[in-house]
Amino acid sequence: MEMPRIVLDSARVRVGPGGQERIPVLVQNRGQRHETFRVEVIGLPEGWWQLQPSEIELSGGEEGTVLLVLHPPATTYVSDEALPFGVRVSATSVVNQRCSSVTEGDLEVLQVLGLQAVMKPVTSKGRWWARHRVVYTNWGDADVTVRISTHASDDSLRFRVSPDELVVPVGGKASAQVRIGLRRFSFRGMEAWHPFRLTHRLKGPAPSPGTPVIHGAFDQVPVTFRGFKIFTAAVLVLMMLGLGFSALSATVEGTTKETETLSDGMGIEAEEVDQGMKITWDQPAEVEDFELWRIAPDLKPLKLPKKGVEELIDRGGRPQNCYLIKAYDHHRGLVSTDRSGC
Repeated sequence: MEMPRIVLDSARVRVGPGGQERIPVLVQNRGQRHETFRVEVIGLPEGWWQLQPSEIELSGGEEGTVLLVLHPPATTYVSDEALPFGVRVSATSVVNQRCSSVTEGDLEVLQVLGLQAVMKPVTSKGRWWARHRVVYTNWGDADVTVRISTHASDDSLRFRVSPDELVVPVGGKASAQVRIGLRRFSFRGMEAWHPFRLTHRLKGPAPSPGTPVIHGAFDQVPVTFRGFKIFTAAVLVLMMLGLGFSALSATVEGTTKETETLSDGMGIEAEEVDQGMKITWDQPAEVEDFELWRIAPDLKPLKLPKKGVEELIDRGGRPQNCYLIKAYDHHRGLVSTDRSGC
């Protein structure tokens, strides 16, 4: 009797721990008689595979398909080497019980890459630069080494990733800082939108995750904002006011110093006499007019009898009175003050 023909749909099978892969197996009866064939897997533990169906009936020259399901347990140790296995097809009849064929295949148990990437913020905004943070979480069954690359839609952005390569432990997290800078600045105009993307590639024999791309954007704000002209004009006005105030302060300070110099020479004095209080003072040459006030205990202006007088009798005055004299110049105004008894 002719040996049955066996064809695997894929001779090398890749599946992760706890995963499942289905491989069609073609079986052909190359004999002339009707026969029942038993299909089994050799080289792998019984709990790793399943055949649907495990027996198939074929007439002479007829072919049929058996589905081989490979499902290594979640606790399977991940090895760098593939596991060889075989699919054996044997006749079940007593006459042809020694009639069997075997075809070989390889099972590669892969790492489970449950790698999740999140970038915060997704969109940044600024005039000169911005900073993003990308966080990787590993839900797989092995440590993963990730290398990060940056890609911009144009050449207006420059990137700095720190670190650009990191190890994400099993069940843990790892993060990197992404700093974005502008190659050209916008001093006026509208805001500019710069989309970019990050890609991560896994080092070693492990394949990349299904979606290794993270999208983001940088919103460039012009250096000069709305109302910049008004703001500039206001600053100039404030600067001019400040300069004017400084000049005025200098003038007042000079006048004050001059006034203090003049007031030192007036020497106002109050002396009790029979008629009341006698007030005397010195008259500087620069002074043309005087005002004399009794300011304590009551406020009362005292009239000078004539221009240029240097003494006055306050007939209602008392020893507890306090007097104030003011000296004026026609061109400069008030130039000197002095007090007595205060």
